[in-house]
Amino acid sequence: MAKLNKTQLVAELKKLGVEVDPAKKLTNPKLEKMLAKAEGESSGSEEDTESRETPARLKPDAPAKSEASASVTAKGDYLQKYQYGKDVPLGDPSTNPSPGSKAYRMKQALLKQEPVKIIVMREPGEAPSILKSINLNGYRLDLPKQEYLEVPEQIARIIMKSQKQQDEALKFMRIDIADDKTKKQLGA
Repeated sequence: MAKLNKTQLVAELKKLGVEVDPAKKLTNPKLEKMLAKAEGESSGSEEDTESRETPARLKPDAPAKSEASASVTAKGDYLQKYQYGKDVPLGDPSTNPSPGSKAYRMKQALLKQEPVKIIVMREPGEAPSILKSINLNGYRLDLPKQEYLEVPEQIARIIMKSQKQQDEALKFMRIDIADDKTKKQLGA
């Protein structure tokens, strides 16, 4: 195959049905990789790989990692709607952490945990647009307040611990009214 320039590569990708964002500054090597990948998918290479026989010693005994993660995401990614990403709306698919990163592994671990229903309380006078942010190993969730949420057990424990610390810190500011005379004086 002859060396193609950038416009020719983009034209070839469009022929194969691959959308190329003009806003992204893609180099020729990246475009060539995308073209090779698209050509490999369209040529039916799946049939070729299935027809070849894999020796018994090379066959995996346990399911591959991709199969295990597929079973986790098959249940449904209920954390997607709380994911945070700069310059994109909350819960957008582009907020998914990149595969192999610490944040990705953290998300997979959280999805394997049992979901728990909790409510994150909003302080009096606090705007409804203020969210509760949780960050675990680079995986950030922005949770809405004053509504029931289904979150992993680990996230629920973090929120409960945070609320308990806040209650302890503000405890000294509370007025405990012991007798009726004090209640009348304070107007309570």
